Amino acid sequence: MAKVAITGVGGQDGAYLAQLCLARGDAVVGLTRPGRDLAGSPLAAMGLLDRVEILALDLQDRRAALGMVEQVAPDLIVNLAAESSVARSFEQPVEAILANSQIPLNLLEAIRVARPQTRFVQASTAEIFGEADGLCDEDTPLRPCNPYGVGKAGAHESVRLYRRAYGLFAANAILFAHESPHRGAGFVTQKIVRHLRAVRDGEAPHLALGALDARRDWGYAGDYMGGMLLIAEAETADDFVLATGRAHAVRDFVDAAAPQFGFDLEWRGQGLDEQAVDRRSGKTVVVVDPAFFRPVDPRCILGSPARIETRLGWRRTVDFATLVGLMAAAAEPSADL
Repeated sequence: MAKVAITGVGGQDGAYLAQLCLARGDAVVGLTRPGRDLAGSPLAAMGLLDRVEILALDLQDRRAALGMVEQVAPDLIVNLAAESSVARSFEQPVEAILANSQIPLNLLEAIRVARPQTRFVQASTAEIFGEADGLCDEDTPLRPCNPYGVGKAGAHESVRLYRRAYGLFAANAILFAHESPHRGAGFVTQKIVRHLRAVRDGEAPHLALGALDARRDWGYAGDYMGGMLLIAEAETADDFVLATGRAHAVRDFVDAAAPQFGFDLEWRGQGLDEQAVDRRSGKTVVVVDPAFFRPVDPRCILGSPARIETRLGWRRTVDFATLVGLMAAAAEPSADL
């Protein structure tokens, strides 16, 4: 049995990771920011809240991070804590950059000073590649194009530095987009399924989206958290991409989800005038709203999982169509998560 500290435990990823750790017999300490109410969190929805020791700490405070490492003495720290909304990072760039770079740096320094045998895995992100083109792997240059990605790139390089300079077991899990029924409401995939259900039930006039042709490499959060544990257990610390290697557009996600709610969509028009109309009823289901366009959208859409598949034997269990189906089913009012 290991003692695992999970920062950002209140989110989708924290819940799936805690579930995996508890299933193998680990003692899990969940770290969350002060004032965060976990009653409605994925951790609670999955029935795990009473099985995790919760500590509320401001990990942007270096002394708090050091005290946590000294008090908890974890065998493994997985850092999921972040300002995770790209859209919000444009609205509050300084806060996003500082939070996403400072928390992992404080944790790494605390490990170096107080407990260098502790293993550390950072939740990095495809957003660090930003304006890169084509298939991205662990050696792709970092070119972030939003404040979220800039902060994460700083953390990514801090992990590499502490691994090389201080000999810590410090690894980056470079997570491409990953979803689940427990994805936060502010993310486009959850917005799509929830709003399609609301349009069907007469609770919303339509679903408004930004760039329909924006493409992402979408995978399943549960699979990716399993990959993070493989990275934590590896003989040698390294950086690993977690991705599917396949891209789908926002439009594709809508098309895959719409039949789950009884819609047979036909796309009409172009650009800002494009709409999706239900063939059966003639109702406009999807419209384009420029308010949802990002100031800068990354071009990197595909990740190569070859390294983690070859070295660590990682395999995915949920494909794109199944993932959309899971999220659509969970959007129903009677869904039991």
